Amino acid sequence: MTVQVDTEFTGDRVDGVNVFGEIPGAGGSADREQVMVGAHLDSWHGGTGATDNGAGVVIAMEAMRILRALDVRPRRTIRLALWTGEEQGLLGSYAYVSREIAALPRVDTPAQQLVPVMMRRPAGSSVPKPAHARLSAYYNLDQGGGKIRGVRLTGRTALAPIFERWFVPLKDLGVIVVSPRGGCASDCAAFEEAGIPSPLFLQDPLDLPTRTLHTSADTADSLIPEDLRQAAVVVATMLYNTAQREERLPR
Repeated sequence: MTVQVDTEFTGDRVDGVNVFGEIPGAGGSADREQVMVGAHLDSWHGGTGATDNGAGVVIAMEAMRILRALDVRPRRTIRLALWTGEEQGLLGSYAYVSREIAALPRVDTPAQQLVPVMMRRPAGSSVPKPAHARLSAYYNLDQGGGKIRGVRLTGRTALAPIFERWFVPLKDLGVIVVSPRGGCASDCAAFEEAGIPSPLFLQDPLDLPTRTLHTSADTADSLIPEDLRQAAVVVATMLYNTAQREERLPR
């Protein structure tokens, strides 16, 4: 089959929108601190974006619903972020981090201006803003929608003993992996560059790397409801533990 697609940019629908929701903190001086979880709303043009990243959005929203249903009163505010423009270059998360958390200087040559800002070469170290000190961690969901098996620490080994303790009651759900390796190629990248602990949830990949990633096969029949439920329970647990911890996660 041959398809010809003609595209015109009119300029009247060029803005993306991030969506936020939160459970306010209620713990004295810590209530101005936060823990965040995020996934991205946008998807590749080929399919409906069920595994990339509708599943992450569903899991994050369900985790927040669980915490609300339990009527938790967290020490720190728990904030949900649903990002725009991830597929176009992490645009929504970069805009939030650079506005709220830290300035992320970029090389501004004509050649670098041809690529999305998050993909440009850094032009120096990040410059923290006041909210930087109040954010304990950012958790990212963008691994395809299978069961959560653990977290990738993106090099922050000081987090390992903390997460290993938190995973003990989750072992019956199959959550056991604390991996120090790997970086982030999703919306956690801007947070990580800003110096915020940004663990990436490790999930069963299902069909993501072989069939659904950025293809017309990325539809809801690739998702497993029981896996989504398991992941939501795990995310809710991690958010609650981080929100209740006496101190922020180590940096």
